[in-house]
Amino acid sequence: MSFSLLSDAWLPVRRASGSTHTIRPCDVTDGIDSNDPIVALDWPRPDFQLASLEFLIGLLATACPPTDDDDGWFEWWERPPKSEVLQAAFLPLAHAFVLDGDGPRFMQDFEDFGG
Repeated sequence: MSFSLLSDAWLPVRRASGSTHTIRPCDVTDGIDSNDPIVALDWPRPDFQLASLEFLIGLLATACPPTDDDDGWFEWWERPPKSEVLQAAFLPLAHAFVLDGDGPRFMQDFEDFGG
């Protein structure tokens, strides 16, 4: 069984009610219109918090790059996209985020460092 940073739930989050659980990256806007939205990542270490935020920002910028000022990013600020929209945007990148399998995987390189 493969582990994917995009399709498996691994990001710990805290909701407005204080409840915690893990989500997939595309679920970060889950419940945004409810009285119990996700309000924070919930890692026990600040460096994990920051690394996860950087990961999410990079993922969004890669999967949904802005093309101009009128391409929807301002609309997403006012009305964040649903999980299904994010999942569809992330789908073309899914193969690059599977952590196990044959050959180099996510963030792995088998080339010699040469020095």
